[in-house]
Amino acid sequence: YLQKKGFLAHIDMDILRNVRTYNEQQNENQLLKELAEDSDRNKLIVDTICAAAENKKQVLVFACTVDHAFVIDLLCKQKKLKVDFITGKVLQEERLVILEKFRNREINVVINHEILSTGVDIPTLDQLIITRPVKSDILYSQIAGRALRGPKNGGNECNTIINVVDNISRYESLQELYDSFKKTWGGS
Repeated sequence: YLQKKGFLAHIDMDILRNVRTYNEQQNENQLLKELAEDSDRNKLIVDTICAAAENKKQVLVFACTVDHAFVIDLLCKQKKLKVDFITGKVLQEERLVILEKFRNREINVVINHEILSTGVDIPTLDQLIITRPVKSDILYSQIAGRALRGPKNGGNECNTIINVVDNISRYESLQELYDSFKKTWGGS
């Protein structure tokens, strides 16, 4: 109903598949570190960001680790993209400046680690890229909620959420999470 009335955006869900298989026995922090250090995976992510930026999309990226946010930022800057990052180490005043530049389209891409999943309003957002496994329905809904602002709330008619999906056997239910969100919020 809220999507039909224009208060919430329609969501197109997309998946980037990484063909590498990761060790299921690792603890979560080690797994995230390994995902963040995978150069082929990072190239896939950066190529996706570049394609969105070429189409004048405003992209919010959820990185695996703080170091991953730095790496993606650096790789995007090498491609001459207008990009910045926000992590817990970035001061609140600087975060506000970065978000204002994003809202004003002075930068196209903001990469973050565990900061922008809740409590932030980014109406100019066109695309989310979620690069880490998210096991919690609640956290995933909060992250995806950044893309739900519709035209009557200053957002878009339709936004895109891209999930990077890896071969991790203990996270098999992630596809169910993505499918559940897609079923609830629509999209292709």
